[in-house]
Amino acid sequence: MLINNLIEIWLQLYPKIIGWKNDENRQLKELAEKMEGYEEYYYNPALLLDPNGGLDLLDFQKDIRFCIEALGITSFERTD
Repeated sequence: MLINNLIEIWLQLYPKIIGWKNDENRQLKELAEKMEGYEEYYYNPALLLDPNGGLDLLDFQKDIRFCIEALGITSFERTD
């Protein structure tokens, strides 16, 4: 279920963020490039079920979170 949700969110975000690859902001550019790399999971979600894919799954979640924040959909507060 988590993998399906991540892929669906990725599918919705991808058109909004792919243009960041040409952005002057290095962090947005790198994030767009990473999100582009997750396309392989769209075509083959089973890759995230691989025992060695655990870190990829966590990175996928984290990068989606950063995209959502960068788009201004949510805001994450610091709790220092």
